[in-house]
Amino acid sequence: MRYGRLIPTAFFMLLPSCLLKGPAVVNENLPPVDPRRQVLDVANFSDAHWEYFGFYDGGHTFEHQYGGKGAGYYDYRFRGLDQPSASLIVRARLSAESNSVGQPEEKSEVTLLVNGVEVGTQTVVPDDTKGQIYEWKVDDPERLRSLNMKPGDRNVLRFAVKDKARFRNGLCLYGAALNKDMGKDAMPITIEMKPEQAR
Repeated sequence: MRYGRLIPTAFFMLLPSCLLKGPAVVNENLPPVDPRRQVLDVANFSDAHWEYFGFYDGGHTFEHQYGGKGAGYYDYRFRGLDQPSASLIVRARLSAESNSVGQPEEKSEVTLLVNGVEVGTQTVVPDDTKGQIYEWKVDDPERLRSLNMKPGDRNVLRFAVKDKARFRNGLCLYGAALNKDMGKDAMPITIEMKPEQAR
């Protein structure tokens, strides 16, 4: 679900906190990919819950999906392998959501969950129109099994700013580059998995 050009933030701030359903299509409009390395469209979330939402596809950096300020989450579906995984790496370009260049205290603690199981929490700095790349990695066999990753697109990746997080200032996820100069720096949400036998 895309919102086109940036809609004034003040409009969204008038909306009550609500749950939004996205299209929930895995890798829509992307060429066929090896499930061992998947690229997700930031606007193609399956569920989200924020005080306000928006999608931005103008300017000279990256398209981005944003929600906040405050606590909330974005869910994305992804494909699991047909065999157990030896490792899972998730990378994404993120920032805390801010109406302008954010102040240091406006950071967010972002927790990554896979199928409802927490992978880890990182402190994400405020918006600077470009964000930074963050990475979560799991390679412990017992921890990987606890994620209960299933074959096919029945798996859920969640980026959450929890209600009890110390810093709760929303979340912005960056996607495709909006001009060729930024193309080399683009980092949509990527999920990499190695089959167990490839360890």
